[in-house]
Amino acid sequence: MLRAVFGCQVWVLGEYLSVSSDSRCSVTLITSCFETLEAVVFEITSSAPPPGTVCPAPKVITTLMSALAKLASRSHDLIPRVSLFFSKLRTVARSGSAIWCSDEDDIVAIATRGEELWSLLKAPGVAQSVLTPPPHVMTPQWHRDTNLAMPLQLRVLTRLTHSQ
Repeated sequence: MLRAVFGCQVWVLGEYLSVSSDSRCSVTLITSCFETLEAVVFEITSSAPPPGTVCPAPKVITTLMSALAKLASRSHDLIPRVSLFFSKLRTVARSGSAIWCSDEDDIVAIATRGEELWSLLKAPGVAQSVLTPPPHVMTPQWHRDTNLAMPLQLRVLTRLTHSQ
């Protein structure tokens, strides 16, 4: 239950911490939240879980990663930091030395999400439009159209950036 609540809170930060959602939002606030989430994901992915506890849920980690990418797309100074994290995550996943997760499928899913977000952040303007779409795109019509779903856009962008 606590994981689900935490995951939802992280999602809300990533989704709504932007000037388009609230005019009081500032780069300082975005950076502060980014640094807090960055510390959390660093703690989760840098050490093994205590004995007798389960590995962190992949959904929580991928939600943290998505929130970091969204915040970085709104404050471009943060992109190198999140890109470095995604790069390290990919290295750890490929080497098989992820001490914080024992399930190979979970590691692959997390690494894949990291690569998708990393590819997206290589083009900051595109990342901002995909991760923080303008208000007119947020109408229900766009969510019903399966051809415009974000996972499809991420897959296309990943293929484009990896083919270079």
